[in-house]
Amino acid sequence: MLSAIVMQCVGRFEFVEKRFTGWRCVEGQHTAPTMDLVDSNAEQDVLENILDNNKPPVPIDCIGLELHYLLFTPFRYPPLKHGSRFGDTTEPSLWYGSLDEKTALAETAYYRMRFFDDSDGDMHISSGTLCTFSVDLHSSACIDLTVKAFDDYQDEIRNPLSYSFTHAIGKEMRKIKAEMFLFFSARCIGTNFALFSPCCFENKVPTRTNHWSISFGKSRVILERKNGLNSRDCLTYRKSNFEINGVLPEPS
Repeated sequence: MLSAIVMQCVGRFEFVEKRFTGWRCVEGQHTAPTMDLVDSNAEQDVLENILDNNKPPVPIDCIGLELHYLLFTPFRYPPLKHGSRFGDTTEPSLWYGSLDEKTALAETAYYRMRFFDDSDGDMHISSGTLCTFSVDLHSSACIDLTVKAFDDYQDEIRNPLSYSFTHAIGKEMRKIKAEMFLFFSARCIGTNFALFSPCCFENKVPTRTNHWSISFGKSRVILERKNGLNSRDCLTYRKSNFEINGVLPEPS
C-alpha cells in the first residue's frame, strides 16, 4: 500500500512535452579495454565476439530502432544490487543522464569515490579515460519533478541515503506509461533525467562526444579534457563534496 506522502506526490503527476539535449558519461570508447588481455588484433576480435555473444539480449523496445550501442546499452543490463534511484531490482533498467555535462561528470565522480571506498584492494590512485556524449531527446509523455508542484517532496526525491520513496514513485510513473522524467541531482546542484523508453531519442547516434582523463584516489577525483592547443578544462571533486556527516552515502 502506498504511503500518504507518495500518493500526494503521485497525484501531482502531469505529462508535459519536453525537447532538450542531455549528457551521459561512460568509460572511454576510443580504445578497447580488452587489448591488455591479448597479444594481437586478431585475438582481440575473437575475445570481443565471445563477450558480445554472452551479453544480455537487446531489449525488444530497442530492436528495429537501429540505435548506436551507447544509446541502447543502458536498457540492456539488469539493475544493480539496490536498483537505481527510480527503479527497483525487479524492473527493467532506466537510461540516466544529465542536462549538462558537468552534472554528468559530478555523478560519475561520486560513483568512482564509491568504488574506491568499497574496494578491498590496496589502491592509492587509479587513472583512466572517460567519454561524455550528448543526445537529443523529445517526448510528450514527460514528467518534470523539478517544478514547483513537487517542492514539498524534494527532500525525498533527492534523498542521498534511501531509494524507498523514489522507487515507489518510479513504479507509478511506469504504470501511467511515462516515457521520461526530470529530477534534481542528489549529488550536486544540477538536473538529471531518466528514460523509460528508447523512443525518446531524436537521433540514432550521439550528437557530440568529449574525451576526459580521470585520476582518482581516496580523497578526490580529477577530470581533465584538452580544449584546443594550449587550453585544458580541469574539474576537481573532493570526497567531502559528497559526504553526509563525514561518510560517503550509499543509498539502498
